[in-house]
Amino acid sequence: MTRDEFLVKIKADLDKALEKSPGIVEAVKESGENALMKMHFSLGMWLRNNWGLWSGYQEGPNELVKFFNEQGIYHADDMSGIILACYARLIRNESINFDAQLQVYFNHWAEAGVDVKADSEKAHRKWLMEQFKEKKE
Repeated sequence: MTRDEFLVKIKADLDKALEKSPGIVEAVKESGENALMKMHFSLGMWLRNNWGLWSGYQEGPNELVKFFNEQGIYHADDMSGIILACYARLIRNESINFDAQLQVYFNHWAEAGVDVKADSEKAHRKWLMEQFKEKKE
């Protein structure tokens, strides 16, 4: 998936998901991505759970997770934040500045001293081992 395909996909999918919640779209049009960033534990959680953003930790990454992994993003919270920021910028006709968005997350994890890729691969291996163990029992 290219970045352009990613943007088309999230715009179409979120437009459809938010059809019954026009208040969210209007709030974003008025106040930008800050309105969506406040929805980390609501719309953001819905995205993480329903779009399979945690799938990289379990059964393997879906197309969207693979796209983010190719960009160097491995944590579902980071993925949902970028999706929400991109969506807000798209509906407000603002510049996406994708590389700058990625850099925010790269800097965050570097400052925290966390190797998110290694941690996600470790979590995936642990999940696989648990699945194998359950099948043996």
